[in-house]
Amino acid sequence: MFNTFCFIIPILIIVIFVYLKLKTKTLAFIDYFLFFSVLSVIYKVFFNFMFNGNYASYFSSITLITLIYFSLKLKKDINPLYYSFIAFLIFAISVMFFIDYSIIKSEFTNKITTPRGSVIYQKSYYTVFYPTIKYIYEKTTAKDTIIVLPEGAIINFLTNRKTDNYYNIFTPDRVEAFGEAKIIEHYKQTKPEYFIINNIEQTAYNKKVFCNYAPNVCYWIIDNYTLEYTVEGYSTIFILKRKDS
Repeated sequence: MFNTFCFIIPILIIVIFVYLKLKTKTLAFIDYFLFFSVLSVIYKVFFNFMFNGNYASYFSSITLITLIYFSLKLKKDINPLYYSFIAFLIFAISVMFFIDYSIIKSEFTNKITTPRGSVIYQKSYYTVFYPTIKYIYEKTTAKDTIIVLPEGAIINFLTNRKTDNYYNIFTPDRVEAFGEAKIIEHYKQTKPEYFIINNIEQTAYNKKVFCNYAPNVCYWIIDNYTLEYTVEGYSTIFILKRKDS
């Protein structure tokens, strides 16, 4: 319901506005630009499954700005009642965003504290990150290099453990850009003591877990590292130690 209200209804109104302008052949370059920007948003949100609670909300502003823009341009051509409806729509969306993020904010009640600082997590994140950080403190040393895949520099920060500043994030777009062969070759040379693989789906990129979109890197890690610890929760975290360390 939330996504339908925030995206589908405004988009339908924008399409109607563009149709009216096309009939009068008065569309300017900026009109086309905004319209195709909204089409890009439709693809990103609905075909990449970026729904509420994820990145979809970041794109809603493009839709709303375009809606307001076309409304102002068509001020002389549409019934004033439509303006009342559009104003109500924008107000309703704002209220829904406020309620939604108030609920999300209320879930951040679980604090992880180390000598480096404190971070407040949702319970689902806390249940996997707390035991992971506890294990690192107890079983590793400050000299160890720990690589968190696909991302998780906060773990290195809170535990005061080194990471690799050459490659520091392994989301699907970065893995594709870097190339698996280069990533593997780099770690053959640097030989980090630990890898941590967070088995969380990359829905923002329409991809599954790390080992699905970077299988060669994953298999190389499995061949050269031993699974030391597993944490089950909203995702599964695997901690692997280099076999010859």
